[in-house]
Amino acid sequence: MFTDRRWIVACLSLALILVVAGCVPAAAPALQEEAPATEKFAGKYSEEQLAWIDEIRAAYSGATLNMLGFAHPTLNAMKAITPEWEELTGITVVYDETDLAKVRDKFVLNITSGANTYDLVMTAEVQAPEYWNLDYLEPLDPWLENEMGVTTESWFDWEDIHPGYTMMFTSVNEGTRYAVPISGEVALLFYRADLFEEHSMEIPETYDELLDVAKFFNEREIVEDGRTVYGISFRGRPALGGGNWVWSIIIFPFGGQIVDLEDQVTPAVLEKKDAAVASIEWETKLAKHGVPGIASFDPFDAINQYKQGFAAMSIEASVLAPGVLNPDESIVSDLTGFAPLPAGPAGSFNQTFSHGVAITSSSENKEAAYAFIQWMLGRGNQALLLDNGGAPVRRSAMEDPANQERWPYIEATLQGLDQAAAAYENRFFATPQVEFVLEYLNVWSVNVSRAIAGEITAEQAAENIQSEMEEILAQK
Repeated sequence: MFTDRRWIVACLSLALILVVAGCVPAAAPALQEEAPATEKFAGKYSEEQLAWIDEIRAAYSGATLNMLGFAHPTLNAMKAITPEWEELTGITVVYDETDLAKVRDKFVLNITSGANTYDLVMTAEVQAPEYWNLDYLEPLDPWLENEMGVTTESWFDWEDIHPGYTMMFTSVNEGTRYAVPISGEVALLFYRADLFEEHSMEIPETYDELLDVAKFFNEREIVEDGRTVYGISFRGRPALGGGNWVWSIIIFPFGGQIVDLEDQVTPAVLEKKDAAVASIEWETKLAKHGVPGIASFDPFDAINQYKQGFAAMSIEASVLAPGVLNPDESIVSDLTGFAPLPAGPAGSFNQTFSHGVAITSSSENKEAAYAFIQWMLGRGNQALLLDNGGAPVRRSAMEDPANQERWPYIEATLQGLDQAAAAYENRFFATPQVEFVLEYLNVWSVNVSRAIAGEITAEQAAENIQSEMEEILAQK
């Protein structure tokens, strides 16, 4: 038996022979860095999270994740947290950031060219169905159900993410989930709390009451510092993000529908024609009590009229609430209240519009990508994401009294999301999950805007929407 010294000499000799023979690299690979001391992060993360991080580091340290994204506060929050993720796991994240208008073309070109650069991609709800129908996105269900290499930890908590957002990235026909929401918006009623109190007005609970309140304030001819305060402001331009927006939300409370509820594609506006016409008529009547020019307003026009004191109310997206509350942007920052939309004859429904992060189906680093999503977007690190400017998408965040005080519109947003979830349970979607959804939306925008402007009747608008959608579908 060799002595210890002889054994060491023999091993070194064998290693030298193997190097000379080319059986092993001449230079030994650098040792992986030791994991960060647990004590350094013990006060920041739970023991369960740190134990999981050790496993992820052991398995995937050295991997690089490429993410395509667009300018967004939550992306900025993720980027702020990323250096610590990289220190903890040894997994590098490279962000390729463009703007929302270009991200779709850049992503599709990357896939179709065969480059397949990206492991993760940000997507808006109107883009996601195209991606998943073309098999560009990795289905999340096998990962969420612990059928893949990285398990879903309890501190991720998918169920805590509000279904009003998750349904935007879930195939309504297949039930498959494709992205984790990182932000979203829901329609809210912004109102001048001071004027409501001064005139003893109640927050409207029905669309008829909302019309009456707009009429009431409009007829008061209120003037403040030389400004006339009209009843309401909302968007109505004949382009995307205009006339389609309010109408695609209110048609369902009025009892109408847009596409066939089963296939979610076939135009079905005239199946409940009376309700469709009634919803457009209501919107045209409301515009008569609003700020002049509503038929040309985009979202920023609509909210700016309210922010500058020209309207007693506004129907707008919750994502615009921070600007209204900013005294540098708004003269009504300390005078505004927020409420969910009222109910219509058929019930109380709303719609959401959202952004999410998905794993690409072509990624060679899916396990590391899923680990990254859990860490960044899980409930366990929710406070960290929010403190860095991320948007609240989880029920726990919106129900937190501290957050409701921090963001005065969050309680109304939560109620609006509950309305949206109720709509989705009935298969009522303002953005049908088809690749050509933007073409549909443009048809609604143009015709509803024309009705608001008095160019066509509400009945003509409904009939045009049906026939023009049919033409689009026939060409597909």
